[in-house]
Amino acid sequence: MARVAAVIALAALGGGGAAPAVAGGSAAGAPAAASRPEAGGSAAGAPAAVSRPEAGGPPRPPSVSEPPFRSGPPSASLRIGQAAVPDPLVIGGQAVYTVTVTNAGATAAEAVTITGTLDEHVAPGPLPDGCDLDGRTITCGGPALTIPAGRSVTRSFPVVIDPGLSDGTALTSRAEVSAAGAQGDSAQLVTEARAAMADVTITKAATLTAGGAIAYAVTVVNEGRTPATGVTVRHPAAGGATIADRPPECPGAGPALVCPLGTLAPSERRTFMFTLAPDEPGLVRNCATVSADGDEANTANNRSCTSTAVQRARAAAPDATPAPDEPAPAAEPSEEKGAARSEPRHEPRDAAPGERAGRHEPRSAAHDRAPRAEQLEGRRPLPMTGVSIWMLGLGTAVLLAIGLLVRYFSRRDRASGIP
Repeated sequence: MARVAAVIALAALGGGGAAPAVAGGSAAGAPAAASRPEAGGSAAGAPAAVSRPEAGGPPRPPSVSEPPFRSGPPSASLRIGQAAVPDPLVIGGQAVYTVTVTNAGATAAEAVTITGTLDEHVAPGPLPDGCDLDGRTITCGGPALTIPAGRSVTRSFPVVIDPGLSDGTALTSRAEVSAAGAQGDSAQLVTEARAAMADVTITKAATLTAGGAIAYAVTVVNEGRTPATGVTVRHPAAGGATIADRPPECPGAGPALVCPLGTLAPSERRTFMFTLAPDEPGLVRNCATVSADGDEANTANNRSCTSTAVQRARAAAPDATPAPDEPAPAAEPSEEKGAARSEPRHEPRDAAPGERAGRHEPRSAAHDRAPRAEQLEGRRPLPMTGVSIWMLGLGTAVLLAIGLLVRYFSRRDRASGIP
C-alpha cells in the first residue's frame, strides 16, 4: 500500500502543469489560451510593445531633420591673400608674387599646404626653399609646415611677364591653402600688364644767401624702367629777378632757364645749381618743371615749387673815424648851455701909464672855465641885467646910510663944542 501511495503522489506532482487547464474547463492544446495573453503580456507579433518603450529604456534615436551635435576642441582656421609688385605689372619685366597665410583659429594648424597657380603669360623664376613646381602650379609646405594660432607665413615667388603681351592685358593668379583638421581658404588675384614707360621726377630746394640772393638746387631722376629721352628742365622768370649764376646745363641768357639734359637711364640722377637775385624784398615763389619724350608712367611728379622770403638789407652804419688826411670836425655846443660854455672874446685895451703897450694875453681856458663849472653845478647864473640893477640898488642904500651917519656925528660934535 505504501508503494501505491508513493506512485500516486509522484504522478500528481508530474502532471501539475496541466491541472489548471483541466480546472479551467478547456482541453489541453485549446487555442483559447493563445488568444488571451496573460496580464502584462502581449500577443505574439503585436506592434504595440515596439512603438511604446517602457520607462527607463534606451533613448529614442535622432530624427533625420535634426543636425548631429559635435563636441571637441576648437580647430584651426586658415586665411590666404595675394599681392603683386609692381602693380600694374610691366610687360616684359620682372615682378614678385607674394602669398600670405594667417591662422585665425584657436589652435595650431599642422601639415599646411600652400598651392599657387600662375597665369599662362607669367613664367616662374627661382622658387624659395620648401616649394616645388609642376607646370605653372607651385606647391609649398606639407607635413613640415605648422602655423601657430594667430601667426602668419609668407612665401614670395619671382616671375617674368611675357614681353609679347598687349598693353592692358589682365593676368590672373590663384592660391589656396589647406591643412589636416583645419578650415582652408582660397583667393584670386587679377593684375594688369602695362607697357614699359619712363618716369622722370624733379625736386628743387632753395637757400637764402647772406647777400639776399637765393641759391637753388634742382635734381632730376628717372624712376622708370626704360631710358627717358629728351629730358628738359624749364624754370620761368620770377618777376623782375635776374639769374646771377647760370649753370652750364642751362645755356642761353635772360631771366628764364631752359636746361636740356638729354637721355637718363633707369635710376639715373642729375643735379645742377643756379642763383637768383630778386629785385625787391618780399616772398619769391617759382616752380621748375621737367618733361621727356613719349608717355610717362606718372606725370604728377614733374613739377616742384619753392617759396622764399627775402628781407630788405639793412644800411651799413657810417664810419665815425675820420680819414688821416681830413681834419676832425669841431664839437658843436649844446643849445641849453651854449651861452655859458662859449669862450669870451678878449678885446685889446690901451696900455696904462708906465705899462708897456702890447698885445693883451687872455687867461688860460682852464682858469676861466673852473669858476663857471662850479657855478653851473648848483644853479644857472642870473642874467647880467638883473645883477647890475641889484648891485646899483644896494650901493645906493649903503651910500645913503653912510651919509646919514656922517651927518649925525657932525651935529653931535658941534653941539659938544668939539672943533
